[in-house]
Amino acid sequence: MPAGSRTGWPGQLSGESEFRLREKLRLKILSAVLLLLALNGFAEGQRLPASVVPSHYKLFIDPSIESQRFSGEETIDVRLAQSTKEIVLNSLDLEVSAAEVIAGGTTQPAQVSYDKPAVRAAI
Repeated sequence: MPAGSRTGWPGQLSGESEFRLREKLRLKILSAVLLLLALNGFAEGQRLPASVVPSHYKLFIDPSIESQRFSGEETIDVRLAQSTKEIVLNSLDLEVSAAEVIAGGTTQPAQVSYDKPAVRAAI
């Protein structure tokens, strides 16, 4: 059977096609993770405020090869040099389904608002 062609089972890809699809998805996941970790980007407009200092990242990524998408969970521990009512971060292709703030042992739900033209989210 030619490389990249389907096997005899409906919806099943040959080994080479599946490999290409997996590699493409891995690249997308890697790009998304790097974007999430780039909170301290190169341009001033892409950085967290100096008063918000990340100290630990915890990521869980659940890829869906079929839909070429992924979902996941990210926890970022930050230290605030001064109190603030919101933290603004980059949000390119990011959908936040839930957010919460834990401070002083108390957990509070956080609201997320998007500024789509500026590609930012405020938590």
